[in-house]
Amino acid sequence: MEALEGALDVIQSSISSDPLARKRADISFLVYGTEVHDPTPFATVDAEHFALPELQKNGLTSTNQAIIDALNLVEARKEEYKAAGIKYYRPIIFLLTDGLPTDPEKHTEAVQQLQAAIDEKKTSFYTIAIEGADLEQLATYPTSSPTQKPLVLDGTKFEEFFTWLSASLSSVSQSRPGEGNVSIPAPTEWTIGV
Repeated sequence: MEALEGALDVIQSSISSDPLARKRADISFLVYGTEVHDPTPFATVDAEHFALPELQKNGLTSTNQAIIDALNLVEARKEEYKAAGIKYYRPIIFLLTDGLPTDPEKHTEAVQQLQAAIDEKKTSFYTIAIEGADLEQLATYPTSSPTQKPLVLDGTKFEEFFTWLSASLSSVSQSRPGEGNVSIPAPTEWTIGV
């Protein structure tokens, strides 16, 4: 947990170094454990109210509810953009987990909503498995590429992951809103078996 918390600053510093990404990457964090917590407000890294999440060990992992809430959060943000007449990029949701989902009663709903969002190009979705995660269970969640399995973090390479994430957001920010799939860097510095 300490390694993850210590690496979160990399997102803000890396994106801040890209003049376009720091104005375009609209970021929110949704932390969950036994309960899904309130998300940080969407913000660009140079916004006054940009906030990194407070992390704590929460025991159980309500992964399915977190996925449902993340999809709803993204849809609500897109509606705000539409209401303001602002074009937006396809949102990207990254699920980082070190556990086994403990809310199996929500699994079918989460998978169906996620698959619909991906099929309708409403969002892109990537699963990042941290040591201890149940890879077999995580593989049941659809991802933006039908052949992509959960990406497995190599030990505690959180800084490398957040550097890659920042580079990916920079790539997206260089494109035009509404463009199709945007190429993001290959995740080679922080994963096992990629």
